Amino acid sequence: MDMPETLLECYEYLDKLLPEERKKRIKKKDGWVGEHFGLGLLIRNNWIHGNANAKRIFGRINFMIPDGMSYAIIRGYHHYLNGKNVPMEDLGFYDEADVDTEIQLITQNIKSKNEELAVEAYLKIDIIGKYFPEKIEHLVDYAFDDLKNKNSVIREKATSVLGHIGFANADIVKERLHEIMDLYKDENTKIRLSMIHTCIRIAYKKRVDLIVPYINVFEEMLDKVDDPDDREWVAKIFTMIAEHDPELVVRSLEKLKYHLAQCNKNLIRRAVKTIEMGVKNRCDTINHVQNSP
Repeated sequence: MDMPETLLECYEYLDKLLPEERKKRIKKKDGWVGEHFGLGLLIRNNWIHGNANAKRIFGRINFMIPDGMSYAIIRGYHHYLNGKNVPMEDLGFYDEADVDTEIQLITQNIKSKNEELAVEAYLKIDIIGKYFPEKIEHLVDYAFDDLKNKNSVIREKATSVLGHIGFANADIVKERLHEIMDLYKDENTKIRLSMIHTCIRIAYKKRVDLIVPYINVFEEMLDKVDDPDDREWVAKIFTMIAEHDPELVVRSLEKLKYHLAQCNKNLIRRAVKTIEMGVKNRCDTINHVQNSP
């Protein structure tokens, strides 16, 4: 991708890059909010990360949160498609003081139960929570309540927010973890995947014990997820559990091998290898002890 030098050039380049159907979706009221890991990832990888020219786009503005740059471009492009020219200063958040102010406003908007305000609030808090999870712990009860929200974007982002909070302090979410796990039944693929990512974050800091009771759910998810790339993230959970205690997931080994044969993905291969090696090492240890004089 060419490197644009102004915000307007970003929009013009996206006009040429994106098909009409994609642009129509981004133009809609909530259509742009799901682009953080699609179009947003493309922007971050090609225009922002490791690229000094990104300063030309944002001028004097210093974004504290890297993801905030792509967020600002996508949000600005949404307004551009609707014939509005929104200044960069009104598109994002830039330093820690601004983040704190933004969190206060986001909290008010989530509490308001106004659907339009809540959608944008959750999108912002999801980005902030990635970098400052300890700053959003006060939203835990609101996020849990919104797991049942009729708006799928709010459900997805509320799930992700709980992942950030759980990453910072798993004890805050453990009593209501079953509510997160119930999302594996959700018909929306994005929400089920968000549930998997949330479990990974919660378990990351040596709290695998919290997700062990839900091995049956993860086994079902292996079959339920259609996209092989998404199935990799389910496999990562089996790797984490196997590193904790391989015997807990040895029964899942054949299922993982089956999916590895269907799609040769690295994270699935790693899960299989971790379980096999863990079981072998444990058997070797037992044999060594039994054969010791």
